[in-house]
Amino acid sequence: MTTPDLPLTAVRSFCAAAEHLSFKEAAQSMHVTPGAISQQVKQLEEWFGLKLFERKVRGVTLTDAGRQFFIASQKALRQLSQAAQAIRPEEKVVRLTTVPSLAARWMVPRLAAFSKLHPQIEVSIDASVELADLDNGPFDLAIRALGEAPNNLQGIKLFEEVWWPVCSPNYKKAHVKNGVIQPEARLLHEINSVRNKELWLEWQHAYEDPSIKVPNRKRAYFSHEMLAYQAAIQGQGITLANRPLIERELLDKSLVIALNKPLNLGRAYYLTWSKKGERQNNPKGSIQLFRRWLVDYL
Repeated sequence: MTTPDLPLTAVRSFCAAAEHLSFKEAAQSMHVTPGAISQQVKQLEEWFGLKLFERKVRGVTLTDAGRQFFIASQKALRQLSQAAQAIRPEEKVVRLTTVPSLAARWMVPRLAAFSKLHPQIEVSIDASVELADLDNGPFDLAIRALGEAPNNLQGIKLFEEVWWPVCSPNYKKAHVKNGVIQPEARLLHEINSVRNKELWLEWQHAYEDPSIKVPNRKRAYFSHEMLAYQAAIQGQGITLANRPLIERELLDKSLVIALNKPLNLGRAYYLTWSKKGERQNNPKGSIQLFRRWLVDYL
């Protein structure tokens, strides 16, 4: 008489019950009923012709045979899972969220270099000021300006958040004399409800420069720093800019440092990810590969 094949579903149920030493907790972990776990274990015991558990009022304990089979079956299931992962087609996507200015002016220009090195990995960028839940949300990585390294996440500091007065070369020549912004110069302000800070006033406090409060000082206000950068490029005034976001303009001289007086608010941009580990639907090396590349590219 041929022995029937080992019931693998019953083995998985047995392993869950052996791990928790409870049919109820095993059922919760596998999203089935305790009765289903009991039936699967009973089927496996009938296949062996011996008991794998001792049933007790407050739970179950493994018999000697059950303990021996649990050790062997755990190892076998782990090897089976690893073999399946090795041949499974993988979704090679890295999902990153960051603020719009950094996405447009710092991250996107770098992506071509990453894609050239790793064409098999797709990078999806979400530009948003909303804080992401990296433990439970759809994103693998986030870049945010923070006062200190996050305690609840893994993080790598990318660069300090330092603001520099910048303008076009001609505007500097006309409106910055002997290291002083002249009274007729227009200051370009970003009004950002998320940051809740008026950067020019912060700059004035840092350098005790009374000229910022001149009553007839010309001003222009923008809802986003990228708009202020564009206005400065066009010669409309002086703005405070986060230097890594205007690398291209500083290189091509469409913007220059108006004054060597940077404003440091004690924050830095961090690349962060969940301490719970990489997302289960992401290939084993893609997120780590992207992180290492980004840090090396700085």
